[in-house]
Amino acid sequence: MSDEASAGLVARIRDHYGRLPPNERKLADLLLDLHDRVSSYSATELAQQAGVSKAAATRLFQRLGYEDFAALRREVRGGSGAAPLDQAGAGTIDTQLSRLLERETVNLTRTVEALRPDEVQAIVRALAGAGQVYVAGFRNSYYLAAYFRQLLVQLRPGALLLPAAGQTLGETLSGVQAGDALVVIGLRRRIPRVRRLLELGRRLELRTLLICDRPAVDLRKLATWTIPVEVHSTGIFDSLGPAITVLGHLATLVAREIGAPARQRLTRMEEILADLHELDGEREG
Repeated sequence: MSDEASAGLVARIRDHYGRLPPNERKLADLLLDLHDRVSSYSATELAQQAGVSKAAATRLFQRLGYEDFAALRREVRGGSGAAPLDQAGAGTIDTQLSRLLERETVNLTRTVEALRPDEVQAIVRALAGAGQVYVAGFRNSYYLAAYFRQLLVQLRPGALLLPAAGQTLGETLSGVQAGDALVVIGLRRRIPRVRRLLELGRRLELRTLLICDRPAVDLRKLATWTIPVEVHSTGIFDSLGPAITVLGHLATLVAREIGAPARQRLTRMEEILADLHELDGEREG
């Protein structure tokens, strides 16, 4: 989206903002937050994330002077009507890499600046002291969940990826107890199971951490803590870099919180890896 097109959308919203009904204002707030990347979403996704009906979304788009959401998208894409795939191929390789670096820097900066030290400390203590830590993610978020679980299992026992192989979520969670913690990674284009899992965690009174894209406001009330990450990308796929950085940072802080037992576990793991010659560069004598 060009700066000019983004400014045009923001100006339209601000012109109408004071006269908007409450439901339309919720979506307007989301559009203001996403003004530089609205074209990455569908009208349905925006309505769901703002917690409003499709009818309310349609009324807002029309109130802002657009025939429909497709017209809004055409404007913010510079009027070209180009699809994201077309946009991703625009410019030279050097130009694309320059835009990528700039976007990733913005994403990481915004993500880190939004972290609250007091909440991060509470999250770390919960993850270090929980009887079991259940980590869940679906679609692209599954790989992030598997990564975080792999970090945690090097530091402490009792880090489980949901669902366990060959089991349903219900079977894996059947042994959950008070004092356990749940980490749900639910970045953009989530499946309904994410909400159901968060609702279950709330009913079971689990301490729950949700790591999500910034517009997922409708899910935040279901978690004990929420860490929003920026996922907007210059390409056709979302940026996962900020989420990986946050997960690595949390695991480092968990290691510090656990202290000597974590260091001993890591040392023992390294000894076993060396005995089995399982890392590249290690050779039998």
